Amino acid sequence: MGSQIQILCNDLANGLRPEPILTYAEWAAERFYLPPAAKLQGVIDLSFVPYLIEPLEFMSWTSIIRQDFAMKGIQIAWTTGYEIIGHANVDMFRKPMIMYFGNAELASEFVKSRFKPGIENNPLLKGKIEDRFNKKDRDTLGLWMLPGGIPMKFTGGKTEKAYRTFTAAIIIMDDIDGFDRDVGARKGVRISDERKGQGSPIELALNRKNARFGDYKFSASGSPTDEETSLIWEHVKKHDLRYFRCKCPFCGQPQTLHFWRMRHPKKTKLKHVTLECARCNRLIPESLKFDMMQLKNGAYWSPSKESEDPTIVSRQISSAYSLLGYNWDQMYTEFLDASKEAKAGNLRKLITFYNTKLGIPWKNKPLKKRIQHTKLYEKRENYKKVPKEALILTQAFDVQDDRIERLVCGFGENGDIFGIEYEKIYGDTLIEYGMPGSLYDRIEELAKLTYENEFGGKQPILQTVIDMGFRSIVVSPFLIQMANKDIPIAGIFGGTGRDKKKMFVSAPTMNKYGVMQWEINVDEGKTMIDRKLKTGLAHFSQHYSFNEQFFRGVTSEKYDEKKGGWEKTGTHARNEPFDLLNYTNAGICIYANNQPIDWESFRVWNQNGCANIFSTPETGVVSKGIQ
Repeated sequence: MGSQIQILCNDLANGLRPEPILTYAEWAAERFYLPPAAKLQGVIDLSFVPYLIEPLEFMSWTSIIRQDFAMKGIQIAWTTGYEIIGHANVDMFRKPMIMYFGNAELASEFVKSRFKPGIENNPLLKGKIEDRFNKKDRDTLGLWMLPGGIPMKFTGGKTEKAYRTFTAAIIIMDDIDGFDRDVGARKGVRISDERKGQGSPIELALNRKNARFGDYKFSASGSPTDEETSLIWEHVKKHDLRYFRCKCPFCGQPQTLHFWRMRHPKKTKLKHVTLECARCNRLIPESLKFDMMQLKNGAYWSPSKESEDPTIVSRQISSAYSLLGYNWDQMYTEFLDASKEAKAGNLRKLITFYNTKLGIPWKNKPLKKRIQHTKLYEKRENYKKVPKEALILTQAFDVQDDRIERLVCGFGENGDIFGIEYEKIYGDTLIEYGMPGSLYDRIEELAKLTYENEFGGKQPILQTVIDMGFRSIVVSPFLIQMANKDIPIAGIFGGTGRDKKKMFVSAPTMNKYGVMQWEINVDEGKTMIDRKLKTGLAHFSQHYSFNEQFFRGVTSEKYDEKKGGWEKTGTHARNEPFDLLNYTNAGICIYANNQPIDWESFRVWNQNGCANIFSTPETGVVSKGIQ
């Protein structure tokens, strides 16, 4: 009873306090002290982060805006804006607040290295907040109490527990693409062990709005990943998509600091990278960037379209706007380095540049150049064991009338795919599992196969997939038997139509025979494989099965721009090898259940002879099917 009375008193006290008329930006300009480790000391100078002023005003209680989504590059101090909100909340706003991070370690690091030192360094905030850390959880959870029992919490957002019990008027999500798309999803070896998660972390976080405190404020930000799976891009594109525009110092034309209008010194004969004006074509030196970006000089956030909900905004900004030590010369040098590696076949640096510096999602586009099957055949590599880089093995089966075709591939952390073995197994695919002559008995044996790797261990196949688009009536009972035996074989089928909104691998659904099966976006997957083939990320051994006929099948389709998908060419080559490459790639997504893969753990696992690795609720499943 006493606790209920205390809660009621707290509610009344909060309700009777008049809402502050200051915005967070106004508060920061007078009362936010930079930490001792910062390059600049004392109260923050917002002229070095002018693009933060509008988001801070929109998150203020004087604004009608409730939700703000920001897709951004790094090196622009966006998280400092969240520090300002937290510190201002301690000083005068006094609202229950929760801030989510990709995991508990990041939450703890933020509290220890930024939030707490900032409180201690600010003479206006000392004594206004109480640290309620549980000593046992001191490294993983931050819980603070404001006067009147108003809580502030900093926590990881990977588990369902983080989205329960606690409610808040201020909800912040930092680096949202570091979260799992489906919170709490787990994939077990048995179908009965598999379950979908609780859903999008953004939707779960929004459910934590505290109605007792009236209005709410929500902000999510981060660098994107790829267009198909990026959480921040999914929400940014739905709304008004604002860009920070600065006026040209020569002609006054408002424009973004667009990276693709930057000009290298070799082309301009100047000492540094410059920006070409979108209207007058004059070259703008970076020395003028500071003045261009000031609101008093006409810089502003400009929406690119109307939003259906006027209380929700979204925005995008790149690292080109940084006034904090990261400059255009550095940015252009990184781009040239990434482009050089991309031409050599490694796209990883270029993708990272797009995501973290340009602040835009990566799109898997088919490369226009055609690749000849003879070129792939000639580039086969001399590895007789599973290469060290191939840390995970998957296997795919394609069922035909008179045979089952099989492909085993390895996958590496840089996006490489390694062909290990291909074969055709002939027989009647209508003969059911357990009957004499059944090919499905052979599939069971092959699912348990191991391959010797360059670490000297016996590397198992962690995920097998089988196409259910044909012979589903026979394959379905076989998969039920495999699930009962804890053998990880997943049924897949190609998506109908060409829905560009679908992920490469969608969440599993149950077919009419009671079997869970995964839908794959065939065109999206083949585009991914095509890029690997053309950029040197696809490797094949000199195993006899990888003959010229196999590579004719791999190159038997081309991308049709008008239809927006892959179509057979005029050759008579069968396309099963191309399909199988696609299926093995789907296999690793199904194995990881669309969660980030801890590649370092797999490297250690391989080095230790493929010993057991167990999952934890925080890190997610690392290994399955190894008991």
